[in-house]
Amino acid sequence: MNDFKVLQIGTLDCRGGAARISWYLHNFLKEKGIDSKMFVGYKYSDDEDVYSFYPNWRGKWNYYRSAIFANDISFFNTKKLFNSQAYKNADIVHLHNLHGAFFNLNALKKISKEKKVVWTFHDMWPMTAHCAHTFSNDIKDGFYTCKDLKTYSRILWDNKNNLINKKRTIYDDSFFDIVAPSNWMVDLVKQSYLKDKKLSLIHNGIDVSVYKKHDNSKDVLRKELNLPVDKKIILYIADGGKNNHWKGYEYFESVVNHYKEDIDKVFVCIGGVDIENKNKNIIYVPFVVSKENLVKYYSASDLFLYPALAESFGLVVAEAMACGLPVVSFDVGGIKDLVEHKVNGYMSKYRDTEDLIRGVDFIFDLQSKEYEMISKSSIEKIKNNFSLDLMLEKYLDLYSNLYYGK
Repeated sequence: MNDFKVLQIGTLDCRGGAARISWYLHNFLKEKGIDSKMFVGYKYSDDEDVYSFYPNWRGKWNYYRSAIFANDISFFNTKKLFNSQAYKNADIVHLHNLHGAFFNLNALKKISKEKKVVWTFHDMWPMTAHCAHTFSNDIKDGFYTCKDLKTYSRILWDNKNNLINKKRTIYDDSFFDIVAPSNWMVDLVKQSYLKDKKLSLIHNGIDVSVYKKHDNSKDVLRKELNLPVDKKIILYIADGGKNNHWKGYEYFESVVNHYKEDIDKVFVCIGGVDIENKNKNIIYVPFVVSKENLVKYYSASDLFLYPALAESFGLVVAEAMACGLPVVSFDVGGIKDLVEHKVNGYMSKYRDTEDLIRGVDFIFDLQSKEYEMISKSSIEKIKNNFSLDLMLEKYLDLYSNLYYGK
């Protein structure tokens, strides 16, 4: 019997990669009969156990203020959190993304003295001055170097030294366990200012009862989705398309241009429309919210192209693999935990378009039996190592160990 109560804190409740993990946990705990609440910067669900720091309309103002003052950790009021019964009753506070102009990081000191604290690092922000990803492993005095002030979370002037000093002071007076979702993130933490904190590896998980190869054939699915039946389909997903810097749209576009005369290949781009692209071998699809429809696109395709420039884990990669779709990706971040080179996909050299193209050719040059082996290997890799059930049980064990002092 688990008697503890859990409060999760993050930027969002049910949208985005990091939020999906906290949302899954929240609902899993409630199903187990465990008291679970959430406090978020921006609420989009109608769950009565989810509370927001501010009305959503204040989001833009908070973001602009943090950019103008070059400070995304100090200007936000946490009285609502500390005055709430959700916080007062909680035994364990599980932190997720704390950037997004909603959370005063100084509150970590008080929280960690009153509660057991877990912090899952969904990106590099806890170990940098302000940015969620640095696109390099350059480090100075225990903090990774943000190269560009415009990188999210954006600041308008160089306040990096002050932000690092603030974080250092806060961490010195706070107590928390860190969870990393990938071996890449584990290595980053071990080299950072937070290297002496207790650290666990818990991979993100996906629901393999939903994300699995569709029962219908590719031909049936393609007709349903209005996709060509007689071509090789290369799938690419990026919410926001070319405006999503993390997902490497420029490299996707370069691969598209390479095959523009190849009438046997077509690219399906989910999540963004680039009206300037004159290539006729791209089919643009609005962002797909429905899991069931997304599974259809995965299952109807022949290859998943994912030239992400920064990725702490790669949920969409895991989803595609669970549906039996071979992946061609840059060798970056946590994706190497998922994709084994030439076993269930192809890991290209970072920012190397030519190697991406070699990866596409490698997959399409396979004999049908070899392709099926890679497809089956992808499914088994996710099913055995990255299922949602496995992730949830590991978090439950972590909570139990913290609460019962094991």
